[in-house]
Amino acid sequence: SPPPRGHWKVMKFGGSSVGQQKRLPSVIDLIRSTAAAGSPSRLAVVVSAMGDTTDWLLDAADYASMGDKEGADLMVDRIADLVTTNAITTTSIAEPPCRAMPDFVRLVREFLAPLRQILLGMSIVHEKTPQVQDYVLSFGERLSAYIISHILNAVGTQSVFVDARTWVRTDCCFGMANVDFALTSQQACSLVHEWPEDAVAIHTGFIGSTDDGRTTTIGRNGSDYTATLLGASLGASKVIINTDVDGVYTADPRIVSSAYPVKRMSYYEAIQLSMYGTSLFHPRTFLPLIQSGVPMLIRNTLKPESGTLIESADEVAGDEGAKPMCITSLENLCTIEIVGRKTCSGSIAARAQAVLDRLDIMVHLSSHASQGQVHAFVIPAGSRDCARNSLATEFEKELARGEMDEIGCSEQSATLVSIVMDGLQNSLASITSTCTSALASKRVPILLLGQGPRTLSCLVRAEDSTMAVSSLHDAFNLSNQVSLMLLVSEECRRFHDVAPSLMELLQKQAEHIRADLDLKVTVVAICGPGASMFNAAGISMAEADVLFKQNETLPEPGSGPTLWESLPLDKLACQPAPLLVDCSDGSGANSEQIYSQAIKRGISVVASSARSLQSLSLEFIQQYAKPSSAFFACASTVGGSVPIIPSLRSALRSGNSIISVECALSGSMNYVTNLLAEGKSLEQSMRSAVQHGYTEKMMQEDFTGRDMARRMAVLGQQLGHLVRADEVGRSPLLQIELPETRDVEECFACCKQNEKTWEMIRAEHPEERLRFVGEMRLMDGKMSMEVKPRWVGHDSEMYTMRGTEVYFSFTCAQQTNRVLMQGEGMGGSHGAAGVINDVLALATRFQRRVWA
Repeated sequence: SPPPRGHWKVMKFGGSSVGQQKRLPSVIDLIRSTAAAGSPSRLAVVVSAMGDTTDWLLDAADYASMGDKEGADLMVDRIADLVTTNAITTTSIAEPPCRAMPDFVRLVREFLAPLRQILLGMSIVHEKTPQVQDYVLSFGERLSAYIISHILNAVGTQSVFVDARTWVRTDCCFGMANVDFALTSQQACSLVHEWPEDAVAIHTGFIGSTDDGRTTTIGRNGSDYTATLLGASLGASKVIINTDVDGVYTADPRIVSSAYPVKRMSYYEAIQLSMYGTSLFHPRTFLPLIQSGVPMLIRNTLKPESGTLIESADEVAGDEGAKPMCITSLENLCTIEIVGRKTCSGSIAARAQAVLDRLDIMVHLSSHASQGQVHAFVIPAGSRDCARNSLATEFEKELARGEMDEIGCSEQSATLVSIVMDGLQNSLASITSTCTSALASKRVPILLLGQGPRTLSCLVRAEDSTMAVSSLHDAFNLSNQVSLMLLVSEECRRFHDVAPSLMELLQKQAEHIRADLDLKVTVVAICGPGASMFNAAGISMAEADVLFKQNETLPEPGSGPTLWESLPLDKLACQPAPLLVDCSDGSGANSEQIYSQAIKRGISVVASSARSLQSLSLEFIQQYAKPSSAFFACASTVGGSVPIIPSLRSALRSGNSIISVECALSGSMNYVTNLLAEGKSLEQSMRSAVQHGYTEKMMQEDFTGRDMARRMAVLGQQLGHLVRADEVGRSPLLQIELPETRDVEECFACCKQNEKTWEMIRAEHPEERLRFVGEMRLMDGKMSMEVKPRWVGHDSEMYTMRGTEVYFSFTCAQQTNRVLMQGEGMGGSHGAAGVINDVLALATRFQRRVWA
């Protein structure tokens, strides 16, 4: 009779856990601590062959079958050295120390002696049958379990070696034997009483035997299967699979760096994952568990406190709200297409499927449409030619009569990307919409689409595999990371550019953003004309500061490349929620080329400079730089942290039409005029603005109104009018011609020479203050813009502006009152705040919130 349910706990350790000197001691410690916990559970352990033992045994069998006994012996020697070294090292560092070290050299040598004899016989007859190969392979698991049992006994934990061939009953399909579960369960229960009560039972994985005692192996992930067979037979409380990963991830962490382990999932979700690409387990592994209801825990040997619990759907259902879906991919596929030229019944599909079944070709996805005229089958790419030729033979008559097109077959490899989640069919419409939108946003074409109760699968081109998995992982909010690449200018710190301030602000607001939005904003790349860096794990403030310094040490201003020709956009596209943030001044790069290449790769763009926007073509602006764009944001280009552009967009969305705008958007010139109002000289005021980094690199840009004209043009673009900065009328702040030079001292000297001119102008306006004002008028569908100096009195809102504050107001046709905004809009910190707002707006646009 079977033991009481929950009386046993089963643990399994894979080859990577037991096959490395640094990991085997942890395995032994974990077994000892679990065994010491004792009642109410007894402990059974299933182990795989150590390290590369199975591969070496296969090589040994190949060498022997070719008559190379020396080559075969060399492989056996490798196995002996690995196992002996691991055993001696693990036992020697055990705490407390073992009383007597077993003679592992002798134990291993004696255990492998029969293997050497078998290989000798194979080398003589030059033969390798499936049955003999299974017997050769059995030495890997048997030696591993045998030695681990000796190690445990040596360090004070009683154990018993159990050869699974004594209880796992299979048929005689050598290499992939089928298990008789009923007989296996009966055999296991009958042997339990032969295992000492206080001993840990160390079982061999992967192997079984036929009724007449011939050794068999049970295929890939065979040791996991052995563990679940044992757990189900004994009614275990849990089957624990200890491996080198932390559990079942939301996606392959080699593809999606932000993937993380799922806490719980159902048996059927796990089966779907294994069928659609996850190699962590085999579907049949769960059959014994489904029948018995025994849960499985997959965890890291070195981090046993966490992992993924796999159990019945009823148990998992209560935690549905906190359980994410998983994204998996199955590669190296192709499509077979059968197209009929007349309306047909389902017989064509059935006949085609029968042909593929006879060839043992797995069909991963099929599609049938147009009243039986079009049929598509997704199969392994390696079976392409065989399937095509066999189907052509099957439909030879139809092809000869012209009732069918030639059997179509895609020559390019494809990948099946699947979303797996229990209850997916309950939200199929919204999930399908999000899936297709996410792939479309990354320019990933869907070749074929199919769904089941727990899966939604998309066939994509092989070259789009990484992009597809990453974009779906982001779209369904499985990743909470946003990955930024910053483009920076030369001398970015001297001129208070956005990038350094953005790094500091992200560092300060990291916890706030994580708590409020569940987002982690990570700067993964900084690229400039002098130096660049990419680190998927994130760039620290100290590393960024070094890069900023390197971008300041060019031989002379403007000597860096005019294009960032080697931007790692492909690497950025593979990161979670990738965003390109242009923190440069727009003077040294072809912004449109960079932005276009980024958007083509599914990377959203945030621009922080009005100059960058002015280099864009009308075609680009019409396609991307518009209010509804999902790829492009530029709110910080006008007003910094003052929400000018969002306010305009909100008014437009409300059905209002804006007829006039009045603004003072040059924080640098507002700063200068405020100092002039305090009685400072023109030279002192300009010098202070430059020293604080408020002006453009060439101060003439601010003084002549060119910088504000660019900002006005951006406002026009946001209102639907394609305006260039050179189309904006402008007059300089004062009727003074500054020389067009980068030598600021020459400009200061010019200001000093014109002090008397300024004093005369100021004397004419004793109660007023000078402001640099932008005006915009819309009439009969035409827009006019102008930037000019204006003297304002106490009755003007612009009179009270302080420091670098900016002012903005607009009037709608539907309202009599103006909308006013005023606040700090100048300097890196305020620009950085605006950039962060743009980043978060784009990052949260496609986030999944509720699927119900």
